Amino acid sequence: MSTIDDKEKKKRIEEIEKRGFLPEYEKEKAEVVTKEKKWFTEDTTSTKNKYDLYKDYLKAINETKKNLMDSDDIMWKKKYNAFMVNRILGSFSDTIMLANEMNRNHSLDRDMQFQFLLNSIKTKKRFTTYLRSELIEDIECVKEYYGYSNDKAKSALDILSKDEINLIKEKLYKGGTE
Repeated sequence: MSTIDDKEKKKRIEEIEKRGFLPEYEKEKAEVVTKEKKWFTEDTTSTKNKYDLYKDYLKAINETKKNLMDSDDIMWKKKYNAFMVNRILGSFSDTIMLANEMNRNHSLDRDMQFQFLLNSIKTKKRFTTYLRSELIEDIECVKEYYGYSNDKAKSALDILSKDEINLIKEKLYKGGTE
């Protein structure tokens, strides 16, 4: 019975080699494969929430100093979003120069970028706030109406009520189609 299985294995290996899907380093592994062996695709549902930018990467860089890239799981390196990390760290006065350095050296591996930020940034809790799209639209109206800069328009939004902002939008409305 084992001779039949060996013949089938060799036959399957030859078929795969003819198709060109089997590199040299995989030939030894292919001999081990049997009929009962099933190939599974990577389960993305369990890893979807495991690698979070805010909970894992930024927390490790800012607070815990835990080296996430040392583990055997290669997905830590693949899921690291260097652009977003640099963008977030660029909004703080003490990390802006380090984030800019990583932007200048964007061609470095993700692991190297993470290691640089992990070992260069001092431990501190940092919180960010992003402007919502409706606030951005309101800021543009205030800037145009009063001739303010971004900073002055943001501070003016704190003072103005919703009715006053709507009045400014009505006065600035030029009509026509978009």
